[in-house]
Amino acid sequence: MSREDPKPGRWILPLVVAGIIGFTYVFVNALPPAPVTETTTPPASDTTLPPAVSTTTTTTLPPAAAAFIAELDTLEAQANELLAEAQEINDDWDNENATFSGTESRFEDYEVRVAEYATAVAAVAPPPTVTSWTAASGSAGAMATAAVNMRVGFQDPDSAAGRRSGLADLQAAGSELLTAFAEARDAVGG
Repeated sequence: MSREDPKPGRWILPLVVAGIIGFTYVFVNALPPAPVTETTTPPASDTTLPPAVSTTTTTTLPPAAAAFIAELDTLEAQANELLAEAQEINDDWDNENATFSGTESRFEDYEVRVAEYATAVAAVAPPPTVTSWTAASGSAGAMATAAVNMRVGFQDPDSAAGRRSGLADLQAAGSELLTAFAEARDAVGG
């Protein structure tokens, strides 16, 4: 029995696909950034006035700033999802729509994901114009601590105060995080 591959040309297609992907990546990264055009037209009124004048402003962000804003958009969406999920887990438990073991499992999974999220926020290297990133990183870390406190509070058989306090702390840290993101976006001109 022969051990040689009966179709020796099978490796060519994956190489061609990898080459196309590599070429596309290099080509797209070499393109200049697209200009951002904003058009403002004053509102029409019932009185007879001269025709409205339309003004056009073109702004081009440097590629690094545009990439940072895209990263901010992703982080902001993730923060909003994490905040909504924390509320949902707590509501499901308070409304008796979940079992103890199922809720405990959700809290454990949630705690891990919030810690990973805080690590991702801390790893971001913002442009030099952003001075609020320490606040963002600290707020994300506070969210991770609050997630731990929610789980520990949930496991307290005597009171729900720890879980609810953890949720309130998480929501406060999340609000601070979103504010820091808005300040960072303003700092880069986005």
